[in-house]
Amino acid sequence: MRWLLILLATTVIWNTDVSSQESSDHKPIAQKEQTSEQKKTAPKNPPASAKQRESAVVQDTRQPADAHTDEKLKIDRQIAEYTRQLSIYTQDLSIFTKSLSQFTLLLVIATVVVALIGIWQGWQLKRSVDLGRAEFIATHRPRVHIRNVVVHPPKDASGQPQILFSPNYFISGQLTVANIGDTPAKITESHCIVHWQQIGLPMERPYEGQTPANPIHDITLQPGESSTVTFQSKDAMSGVGNRIFQCVDNWGIYVMGWIAYEDDLRVKRRTAFCRQWRFPERRFFPLHDDPDYEHEE
Repeated sequence: MRWLLILLATTVIWNTDVSSQESSDHKPIAQKEQTSEQKKTAPKNPPASAKQRESAVVQDTRQPADAHTDEKLKIDRQIAEYTRQLSIYTQDLSIFTKSLSQFTLLLVIATVVVALIGIWQGWQLKRSVDLGRAEFIATHRPRVHIRNVVVHPPKDASGQPQILFSPNYFISGQLTVANIGDTPAKITESHCIVHWQQIGLPMERPYEGQTPANPIHDITLQPGESSTVTFQSKDAMSGVGNRIFQCVDNWGIYVMGWIAYEDDLRVKRRTAFCRQWRFPERRFFPLHDDPDYEHEE
């Protein structure tokens, strides 16, 4: 039994050596065969590797081109989007501009209408004011009145006063023009003379046709205002001065004339006056009983 086990162990060891030797012998053969196979296939591999290298080069060159194309495509898309947004904005702006122009037109029309209404209202207001003013002036008109007619005694060469109406002296004096009305009176023309004659006053007033002497003109008298006017005879007194002074033999002396004036409505009026000397009173009095010589329009 022991010998059988030894024999079996010996057999196993030998088989192991043989198999290892065979494997070592077969290994160089396999390597040789693999090397021969590589040599056989070597001529065919270079074209494949050249294509691969060419493909790699194409891929390498295509990668930047693809990146540039993608970037350009992205920019084109952004430009297209910007163009679309700009088109929308332009369209909205056009609509807004059109609306604004329409609103401006309406505003202009409204302004014109308001201006016309304002002008019409202003005209109506002015018309009302003018009517009221005209009515007020018509009911509160100016009235020019002559008062306080005074004749100064003449003086000789030495300055000594003489009797009124002494021969060879001019008749000079003064009178007062007053506005006794309620509105202003603008004096436009005036005339004043000293007239004496033996009979009564003639039908035609002695100053008719004479050029106005204008002792007072281009002056506006406010209500209640007055102005003093001086006058002087055209001729020196004759030898009848003493009879005129005493009012004998139907001799009389008169200070007469007229004042032309207008109110704020440019309505023209005229005041005529005539004052007669009276010896008993030693002064001049108006001829109220003769409206041709003494009147107020």
